[in-house]
Amino acid sequence: MYSTPLVLSHIGVATRVVPTRAEENEIYVAYANRVGIEGTFEYCGLSCVTGPDGNDAARASSSEEMIFAVVSKNEIRRVRSSLSHIKDRRIDLYPSGRGKSGSASISTRASK
Repeated sequence: MYSTPLVLSHIGVATRVVPTRAEENEIYVAYANRVGIEGTFEYCGLSCVTGPDGNDAARASSSEEMIFAVVSKNEIRRVRSSLSHIKDRRIDLYPSGRGKSGSASISTRASK
């Protein structure tokens, strides 16, 4: 879940970035944003739950409200069977140990 205090000038995060992240990762994304005016800031609202296909399962307006969405493992399975970008990865081209489910290796070296 994302939670941000985004102002009107950054409305694209709520309307484009969140749906894109949900679709490209084939997951549900819950996004909560502030609404109203506080000092010199005007928040855009538009909290949402976006489905694994990038479509809104629920979307709030720019005013204060509560939203509800039904999330479904079957919907995730359906989307994952129809989209191919994750299945089409060429893990044979990844450096050793990367791209294999459950075996990601992370190297942390201190640099001076």
